[in-house]
Amino acid sequence: MDIDKIEKKLNHYAQKIIVSGSKIDEYALGELSFYMALRRIYEHRSTIQDLGMMDAINDTLQEAGIIRPQDTFYKVRPQQTASSTTCATKPKESRRTTQTKTSSREC
Repeated sequence: MDIDKIEKKLNHYAQKIIVSGSKIDEYALGELSFYMALRRIYEHRSTIQDLGMMDAINDTLQEAGIIRPQDTFYKVRPQQTASSTTCATKPKESRRTTQTKTSSREC
């Protein structure tokens, strides 16, 4: 998804908040939160929370079999984050032992 499509989605859901009732407001806020985080990632201004949200969504898609375990639905290179964090990390089980270690995920 390119930045123009993200901007259109943001404008669409912002408009829904303006013209709709409270149930739609809450729904639109959820959509806005996601697209704002995705836009920050694409604009190289992501926060750790943005990366955590995308990681959780990605993990869910992988576990549901929608995408392959080695794929991501968004692509983030380490230099794309605004902070010194290079990418979300997560505990990974070592294949040789049952010991858990923390390793950087390929973003």
